[in-house]
This record gives sequence, C-alpha cells and structure tokens, in this order.
Amino acid sequence: MKTSNPPHGIQVFIHLLLFWIARGIVSSDAEAEEVVQEAYLAAFTKLEHFDGRARFSTWITRIAIYAALMRSRRTRPEEEYDTVTEENNGNILKFVSGRETPEANFWQDADERNS
Repeated sequence: MKTSNPPHGIQVFIHLLLFWIARGIVSSDAEAEEVVQEAYLAAFTKLEHFDGRARFSTWITRIAIYAALMRSRRTRPEEEYDTVTEENNGNILKFVSGRETPEANFWQDADERNS
C-alpha cells in the first residue's frame, strides 16, 4: 500500500480551519493554537480509529471542536452572585396581598420613596 503526504496547501487549509473553529469557542488566539495542537496529538494517537467513513478533515475537526469545548469548560470563570436583602434594597417590590396589584404596589412604593 502506497501512502503519500497531502499537498502543503491542504495542510495549511486544515490548520487554519481548525484554528478558526477553535477560536470561535475559546477566548484567545493562544488558546486556539493550543487546542489545535491538542487536536493534532489526539488525532495522531487515535489514528487507528479513523475508519474512512468521513473525510479526515471532518474527523479532525470534530476532535478540535471537542478539545475546544473541554478547554472552555475548564477555564470558565465562576461568577459570584450578589445576595440581595430586603432591608438593603428599597427597589424590591412587595408581594401582592388581597386585591392589590403589582402596579399599585409599585406606585405606592414610588410615592413613599419620593416623600
């Protein structure tokens, strides 16, 4: 069986394709380059699993997408949520009681704040 290397232009095209797909998922060019390298490494180590049902570019693109998603999940910053207490914030509407409507409560509270 004769194997041949793909033309240089195809290699460049696939590299750019992987980079721009990864860049759309991660937050920086540097991370996108790392994702592309991870995709190449994963594809090389799992090359025996490529069965040819899809094009190689499709297969390695899926690997790059998965690597980028995994990286973005690892690096996602956790946001702290502020807690709001009723005594600290006069902008919280009171619960409706009886026949009062939220609108009536809002305007009543607004009148009290402006007094």
